Amino acid sequence: MGVSYGSPRAGEFGAETWESKANEYTGNTGVWAPISVDPELGYAYLPVESPTDDYYGGHRLGRNLFANSIVCVDLETGKRIWHYQITHHDIWNYDLPSAPALVNMTVNGRQVKALVQLTKQGYAYVLDRVTGEPVWPFEERAAPASDVPGERAWPTQPHPTKPPAYDYQGYVENDLIDLPRSVGLKRCGLPSSIAWARCSRRPPKSSRTAPKALGTIPAETGGSLWQGGGFDPETSTFYIPSKTGPGIISVRNDPKSDLKFSRGPGDNLAVDDYLS
Repeated sequence: MGVSYGSPRAGEFGAETWESKANEYTGNTGVWAPISVDPELGYAYLPVESPTDDYYGGHRLGRNLFANSIVCVDLETGKRIWHYQITHHDIWNYDLPSAPALVNMTVNGRQVKALVQLTKQGYAYVLDRVTGEPVWPFEERAAPASDVPGERAWPTQPHPTKPPAYDYQGYVENDLIDLPRSVGLKRCGLPSSIAWARCSRRPPKSSRTAPKALGTIPAETGGSLWQGGGFDPETSTFYIPSKTGPGIISVRNDPKSDLKFSRGPGDNLAVDDYLS
């Protein structure tokens, strides 16, 4: 094709979204999920993954195109037709996990050649697959800042206004099951060493500060994963298998790595807190 999507090369469109020329040394941003093709349009749709590191972006500040984006390209030439970035400056391992579903649908009496991208976040992003425009509006909503040294989380993230999220968006202690006292069990609380919130875009925590980790749902295993979803054109019904999978994320300095921070021992923090 002669054009690079994910990390654009110097002088290519999107290279300016990587500060300090981080696009020249940052890895990943490949396509590990299946690619979808519309042979009538002659377009291929590439679901691009996260850049290195999945949980720390201090070495690659900026919006980081075309990471975490759907990139539509011409099948014959490889020319980019349109793109849409679903997560800016990913620090949650929220890469696009499945093939975009190509769906012909009717919206307000109008026929639309649509694309539905399911996500680990539990949102379905619905785009016109000809133009790349949202079928229903997306809102750029404010996202929390990071307290990890050197990190600069992107200040907004796009959220669909329709359809609604199909899985939990964060959780708090009241979401836990309250087992009856008659069986001799008491209700478990959430570990105090972990920051819990109703926000799937809260940045990971440093294991050197308190609280020591981020508790999030959906986490890096979904929501949706490789299997994607399926559309029944006879009933106009879209079926989505979704994993209500919580995750515990922290970052720490690994002396054996040349990265300032990388994934820390988040899972162990929860176990230690329960046993102490």
